[in-house]
Amino acid sequence: MNKNSNNSGFTRKGYSKLAAQIAKGAVKKKILTINHSGARAADEILDGIMENHKKTSDFNGFDGGRSENTSYLELTAKRCIERNRAKWRNFLIELVSRFDHDAISCFGVNFVYGGLLTASVSNIGWASVIEIGANREGAAKIALETVMKGKARGNMVWIIKGRELLSPEMRKIYLFNPECAFILNFCPSDDGDLSQMIESADLSKLKNILILIPESCKRSLSCMQNHRGLYAVTRDCPGSRALTGFSKGEGDRIRNGEGSVRSELPRGVWSFLESPSLPIYADGMEDLFDDIEKFISGGKSRRMPRYIL
Repeated sequence: MNKNSNNSGFTRKGYSKLAAQIAKGAVKKKILTINHSGARAADEILDGIMENHKKTSDFNGFDGGRSENTSYLELTAKRCIERNRAKWRNFLIELVSRFDHDAISCFGVNFVYGGLLTASVSNIGWASVIEIGANREGAAKIALETVMKGKARGNMVWIIKGRELLSPEMRKIYLFNPECAFILNFCPSDDGDLSQMIESADLSKLKNILILIPESCKRSLSCMQNHRGLYAVTRDCPGSRALTGFSKGEGDRIRNGEGSVRSELPRGVWSFLESPSLPIYADGMEDLFDDIEKFISGGKSRRMPRYIL
């Protein structure tokens, strides 16, 4: 038997893929339940999270290799739900009513399984960045080759920066890699051009993308809402640097009910856990991405792979 396999006979990579497929089905079922029963179903899901927040590690085959910070994040999330249950109930209901259900389950599971959980047990970053220069000929072909090579190393979450990120050639990348999660950051962004690209793209087929929309791009935001596509709103917010650093001694005190949890979580993550709401504001995205990486890796200075095309 492969030394990386578990008792079920699957290798860790194969088992993770199977677990992700099962998780997507389970998430979709929960979404449909919330859509049908509203607050009662949302409360049942929150109850399940409170009771079984540690079982995901046993389910996905990653137990024993997860970082101390990953377990700590689960505990922190549980405490935040306890303190802010009404906000989390409303968030779940609004999430289901606002966004495409398949996109929520597909992107969400890809993001968690392919990014956060994989990074917590391996030496790879939780996401990779591709920057496409203006007027770069053949960029889509090179980007596809980059994604395929990255997938072979275990990189499943991609942050792509550029102009023509919804061109037919780029859409093929997202369609041909349904197990990946893609975060699209249009740089620079013009509301008129961006809204036209959104309208011309068939978002109903793109379940594994999330688009970052500048707050000033009102027409583009309206287009995303009309198509029920996943998006986050970006703002130029000075001083939004997410908190960094992880002190093991402080972590022990937190787990024992002492100390301040704010000193450990990136600010963006902490703010969301304490007050979940839509739209999600992605302030200081670069800093937040870097600090999530440091947090889930236990403070290691592990940079996300970056490819400039």
